[in-house]
Amino acid sequence: MFKFFYHGLLGITALLIYSWISLFFLPPEARDARLSNKINTGLVTLFFCVIAGLVWYFQKNEHQRAANFSLYGFYALLLLVFLWAIRNGRWN
Repeated sequence: MFKFFYHGLLGITALLIYSWISLFFLPPEARDARLSNKINTGLVTLFFCVIAGLVWYFQKNEHQRAANFSLYGFYALLLLVFLWAIRNGRWN
């Protein structure tokens, strides 16, 4: 189960890196090409990269308990943010 979630995290991180890089190739007049969108997407991507690196480091140095805690804690935080967005989002 750990490998499934870990590879899922790596896949999500790769997609975020791709989408963040593609923001820089949009035309300047595009609404999505604003600097705030680039910064926010970059920060989320950096956060995902740090978590993936932390999990990889703990797993590589045989600290499986810490790797499990950081990976499953990350997914719990992601689930809480998703539920908060569903509850407080504007659904017009």
